[in-house]
Amino acid sequence: MFSFFGAGITFALLYGALNSVPLLDDYSWPSAFKEFGGFVDVQFIFYERVNGRVLSTFFSTLLLNNSVFYGHYGFVLVLFILGSSYLYFKLFYKLTDSRAFLSISLSILINLFLVANSKQLATQFFWLTGVLVYQLSFILALIAIIFYFGEYKFKWLVIFFTSFLSVLAFEMVVFLFVPLILVLELRKLRSNYKAIIGLSSIMAFSLLINLKAPGTSIKSEEYSAVITEDFFLSMKTAFEHLMRFLLDGQFITLLAFGIILYIARLTFNIHKQINSSPVLLSLLVICNHLVFQFIYFYKIGNRVAPRVENFLNIFDFVIVILFVFSLRLLKFNIKLQPLFLTLSFSMIVLPFVRVSNLGLLIGDAKNGRMNAYKFQMERRYDLIENCQSEVCLVPKIQNIPYSIFYQPLPSDSVSNNSFYCSQLGDFYNKAWVFTDEN
Repeated sequence: MFSFFGAGITFALLYGALNSVPLLDDYSWPSAFKEFGGFVDVQFIFYERVNGRVLSTFFSTLLLNNSVFYGHYGFVLVLFILGSSYLYFKLFYKLTDSRAFLSISLSILINLFLVANSKQLATQFFWLTGVLVYQLSFILALIAIIFYFGEYKFKWLVIFFTSFLSVLAFEMVVFLFVPLILVLELRKLRSNYKAIIGLSSIMAFSLLINLKAPGTSIKSEEYSAVITEDFFLSMKTAFEHLMRFLLDGQFITLLAFGIILYIARLTFNIHKQINSSPVLLSLLVICNHLVFQFIYFYKIGNRVAPRVENFLNIFDFVIVILFVFSLRLLKFNIKLQPLFLTLSFSMIVLPFVRVSNLGLLIGDAKNGRMNAYKFQMERRYDLIENCQSEVCLVPKIQNIPYSIFYQPLPSDSVSNNSFYCSQLGDFYNKAWVFTDEN
């Protein structure tokens, strides 16, 4: 049942991606391209003025210079998440081709839980500038983990390279990836200390490239007015977040996912076990949430943004499967009935799952809101293009599909997100674009 529902969610995600349009600062990339003179110049200028996420800047400049294929990029990225998840599951469940459907089912199933746990659907899956930071770094880190557990030629070379790139997409991946590799590698009887030192050094080097960028320093100064650097207040905030995480549906869905994976392992009698401590892996999930919240509040003066929490939640699912395979396989004398077990278990779990996200995504796809939204946005673009004034007024979007929609276009220049008006204007060589209140 979960897999069928997961398939529905996956199709809704893919359909949403095809109907998505640029959000927020997606509009700024073509403008930057025109202003700064070319592809190479944009790379250097963004490193000097914006941040050190050079890989994300590279792909954003490459892909977002032309927004015609915007929806297709989102479609491909959802497929990349599915593909990397499939390889990850296949690695552990080691199924024959005739049973590959289990890995496919589980990789589809993870979409259900990612959507259910999402703090902000639009920015997690349909905001390409954000996807090229958070999702890209996750996919690269997951490829590194797949190579870590597999038997591949040049295994550590690939791990070093993908890990290096993942930090150049999003610096905080260091605080998730390095502790995970250390927990796994140091538990081995013959730990590869040279590889551990090499990986730590490479990731430290890429972190320096990212954090020492002049643009990162400029960005830090923007937060200087709200930075607390209050250790105890930051710790208090981090523990409050942890309690919310443990007590709300977010933790329950992680637990549900782990139990379903373990049922699948029992059903197919998969004895593969990794040499790691379930306790250490559990503590790693808890520590990740504490560290992320502490660093953000201490250095930025605010709680972790929903889009960053989404990234953290994705990594939780990576650790869950390691947790499942760190447990001993129980022995049953009776034949398991996976359908019965899954149906029974779903009756317990579903009340705790954020069904609002699932219903919202499927409802927007089924009721035509996604397609109507794209049509209205294309009409808006035509109006701006044909506008003869420097300040253009466009109608409000009706029947909004909130699963792929983030923020409305303001009606004046004093709103909190008025930068959206100027960036959209720059995209079409106008001063401002506002919504018409009449």
